[in-house]
Amino acid sequence: MALVEGLRLALWRLSITLALASAVFLFLATATGRAPLNVPGRVWGFILAVYALATGVVVNAILKAHWGRARPAQVTEFGGSARFTPPHQISPECDSNCSFVSGEMSGAVAFGIGLWAILTALDWRLPRRWQRWGRIVALAVPLLTGLQRIASGRHFLSDVVLSALFTLLIAVVLSPLLPRRHTPRP
Repeated sequence: MALVEGLRLALWRLSITLALASAVFLFLATATGRAPLNVPGRVWGFILAVYALATGVVVNAILKAHWGRARPAQVTEFGGSARFTPPHQISPECDSNCSFVSGEMSGAVAFGIGLWAILTALDWRLPRRWQRWGRIVALAVPLLTGLQRIASGRHFLSDVVLSALFTLLIAVVLSPLLPRRHTPRP
């Protein structure tokens, strides 16, 4: 169990690191007019906006704070005292830090989206092998996070899937913030 918790913390810290770095790099890009790490400020702004709106506002401030869905380990079917409620139903079973939807999954998906955006911005500057491994990491972090949250009894599958979908939808809505790619890969 310690290994699973260690994985959870490592993935969560990775996500937080990218969120904080994007804020710092957006500030630097705005203040200096230069692209930190050769990544345009608009990319850093996009990443920060996805974290702020998806993970911060929609998932944590609105859904988790007001939906009231008990976590799997808290419902009677799994030895707890709370009543199970389906994901589409607002419930009084949980007062705070509730199950619907997964904040860590949203952060992991935001990380994957952010890493993908960075890799896209650096496309012609990075060897194809690095691009490939970076994209594998961008997909693996959300997948591992979702599996960990379900396996640990902290979230239902629906919490994880809907969190990922909400985060992806917000990223699509925010995607016009990204700069257009003009330089083809040599």
